[in-house]
Amino acid sequence: MHTLPRLLYLLAAMLMLTSCWWQDARVNPTIDGTPEDAAINFFDAIYNKKDMELALQLSSPRMKRLLKSYVVPTQVQKHLFNLMYDKVEIALDTGNTRMRTQFAKNSKVSVFFTGYYIDDKIEDIRVASMVKIDGKWRVERVDIAHYY
Repeated sequence: MHTLPRLLYLLAAMLMLTSCWWQDARVNPTIDGTPEDAAINFFDAIYNKKDMELALQLSSPRMKRLLKSYVVPTQVQKHLFNLMYDKVEIALDTGNTRMRTQFAKNSKVSVFFTGYYIDDKIEDIRVASMVKIDGKWRVERVDIAHYY
């Protein structure tokens, strides 16, 4: 008879520990803490996750209007960025310089794309012009890099 309260106590303790671990596992990492974070997550949302809601969340009002007009990620890839992939790896040009973005309101981020469309390997670079809105970095526009 004395084992039932101990068993209930042990079960309650395990439940609390599990819930604490589960809550920590669900915490999303920052997706827009730096211009680089916001840019890489923006392109990842469009090319890999195919998640327009996340892309819209990481967009300035100007970019949101453009994205909404194309409706789905494949149309954004094809018509807005003129860069389509079936499978792609996205990387940043970090270079040797790290800009202090704590007080900046604008930034430019070079993004490298390496992937395949049908059977063709395609490598390209885009420059994301970033703007800080309410303390969070957003993609304002995307341009073709002219320095390769």
